[in-house]
Amino acid sequence: FEGRDLNPLLQDFALTIHPPILYAGYVGFSVAFAFACATLIEGRLDSAWARWTRPWTLAAWLCLSIGIALGSWWAYYELGWGGWWFWDPVENASFMPWLAGTALIHSLAVTEKRGLFKSWTILLAISAFSLSLLGTFLVRSGVLVSVHAFATDPARGLFILVFLSIVIGGALLLYAWRAPGMKSAAGFELAARESFILFNNAFLVAALALILLGTLYPLFMDALELGKISVGPPYFNLVFMVPMLPLLLTLGIGMHTTWKRSRLQPLRNRLLGIAAVALVIALVAGAAVYGEIRPMATIGFALALWVIGSSLMVPLARLRAGQALPGAVLGMAVAHFGVGLVTLGITGVQSFKIEQDVALAVGDAATIAGYDFRLTALREVPGPNYVAVEANVLVSQDGETIATLHPQKRLYNSGGNPLTEAGIEVGAARDLFAALGEDLGGGRWSLRLQYKPLIRYIWLGALLIALGGGLAGLDRRYRRAGKAEPALGTAGAEVTLMKQSLRYLVPAALFAALVGFFIIGLQKDPSEIRSLLIGKAAPVFSLESLGDHAVRVGTADFAGRPWLLNVWATWCGGCRQEHETLLEIAREGRVPMVGLDWSDERALALQWLAQLGNPYVSVAFDPEGRAAIDWGVYGAPETFLIGVDGKVLHKQIGVMTPEIWRRDFLPLLTAPGEGS
Repeated sequence: FEGRDLNPLLQDFALTIHPPILYAGYVGFSVAFAFACATLIEGRLDSAWARWTRPWTLAAWLCLSIGIALGSWWAYYELGWGGWWFWDPVENASFMPWLAGTALIHSLAVTEKRGLFKSWTILLAISAFSLSLLGTFLVRSGVLVSVHAFATDPARGLFILVFLSIVIGGALLLYAWRAPGMKSAAGFELAARESFILFNNAFLVAALALILLGTLYPLFMDALELGKISVGPPYFNLVFMVPMLPLLLTLGIGMHTTWKRSRLQPLRNRLLGIAAVALVIALVAGAAVYGEIRPMATIGFALALWVIGSSLMVPLARLRAGQALPGAVLGMAVAHFGVGLVTLGITGVQSFKIEQDVALAVGDAATIAGYDFRLTALREVPGPNYVAVEANVLVSQDGETIATLHPQKRLYNSGGNPLTEAGIEVGAARDLFAALGEDLGGGRWSLRLQYKPLIRYIWLGALLIALGGGLAGLDRRYRRAGKAEPALGTAGAEVTLMKQSLRYLVPAALFAALVGFFIIGLQKDPSEIRSLLIGKAAPVFSLESLGDHAVRVGTADFAGRPWLLNVWATWCGGCRQEHETLLEIAREGRVPMVGLDWSDERALALQWLAQLGNPYVSVAFDPEGRAAIDWGVYGAPETFLIGVDGKVLHKQIGVMTPEIWRRDFLPLLTAPGEGS
């Protein structure tokens, strides 16, 4: 009578506007792409082209920035995990064109002002829209496993692949034909603004390439039938930081340089002063506010404050000199100030967050980060299309009441879908987060409590980044006509250049290879769990026990009998979702289950099992992920069934459910000569 209802996760304002805003960003890059193709066809690239293209690019980039920020904000408060970024393939699909667009708007500034970086700017314009199309393919085709991919339809994926092959392949061939003629005799000094934009473009593209590699690497391995390799948050967190640290350092300097020739000597004392103040505040914040000095946290805080201070210097210096403040300059300062705030927020939450899963009955309390969380009441609350169990959680510090949180566990009428609605106390320096979990029996409920320092600055900074893009796009010089330059040259000269510049074919060749891998991926059935280990001997491992450094856990412990290996981690949302099913399997007692704690923190993992229950007979600790690589793990959770002969009988990628257990695992356990 009520209909099927919208997925409860999507019944939220942020998710109402998140997709169309993202869509505007993706499609907006098609304008820059069209300008690039038009100028390549015409054979003319001048400052007017860059001036026409830049405001459209800024508008698309602004929409994409807001759309990504909305998705991150929604994931934080709606999913109940308290996370803001998970490096899921679909999240990466939106972040990669944003990185390309960021490089593009800076490269356009150089092309517009100095007539430099022409071929590079064209390639970035093609890449930004190409990555948007690539994201569509990844989301819709099912070639990659994702927690929120929208389809697993190879037929639809083939249509999209043909479309993007024509569009992207044609543009890259056009680029290879025309780009060799895009030369400029203009030069610039090492300390000039052009150099710093070039450096930052290199860092942005390096970050993009590393994310693209991590996103597609499992597909490459699978297409080459080399098995699967695990690529999760530990990889992305590490490799993304490598180009970002030098980018933030050069960002603070590049804002103060001038075009063509620049002297940093007059600014040296001022910049060194900002750097010194930033470092001192970072050290004091770690020691006085958070109780310890951590090297990476100190570097992150110092770089964040360095960028913030440097961005404030730009408008202040102009105002002090009585100079006008154009929209582009103001937009640059605001956007870079936002980058500093985002860096501040990420550093604070990643370095000093505290998460704890507890089991509380009414009247019980738990303490994290000096805050007492007391469960004072539980009651049933009716909603418009759901029934919820709501908890009253009183938060206090040193006997003084701070807030009362009301986390809910909702059960929707249509389909019986559950949803966790977190209770959050917002503060300028931290968030206090409580999410209600499952009824553990005996009047006790599981609660996830979190202390999130500076997390709000992530989204505040993202909004300022978008605002800066909007201010730059409104600069009045973009509404003035530009001076045209001569065409690139004659056709004969272009053919000669083409013969001498085969390197311009490299992007087209790389794209052709990528399409080949996608075609192989589409031929595989996405509903099947593919693993080269099926029917082969299980990879041998011997690792430290999670609970005891002196005890080893390995495959030899279970020789001659069937057993399960479950790969999990505390950062894995699906692992929490399947945990109750694993406890039920353990209670059945049909087969022992071994846990492989993958790329995790020992203390958090022990706390997880203490609060949620331990379904494992033993847990192997794999902090570096080496055993997971041998087992071809794609991403947590994964579950393997190993038979009495030591061979892998089945592999489940993703959340284990009672239906999957009964359908795929139990028949193998009861088959003669197999599991039993």
